[in-house]
Amino acid sequence: MGEIIVCAPNQDRHRMRPLSGDYTMRVGLPKAQVDLGGGKSLGVAMEPGATQNGAVSNRVMLKGSIKF
Repeated sequence: MGEIIVCAPNQDRHRMRPLSGDYTMRVGLPKAQVDLGGGKSLGVAMEPGATQNGAVSNRVMLKGSIKF
């Protein structure tokens, strides 16, 4: 068997380093919602629903809310 010899400069400057400090990662996507001010907001969400024959139907829902 032969040998593989690599002749190259040090590539440490191109390596990814671990992030320093504390950080958090979100799980999933953020809410698709906008604050309209005055306690009102408008958002879009996807919800599963079942049809009469039992099939799952994904629905896009437009949601508005008013705080009182």
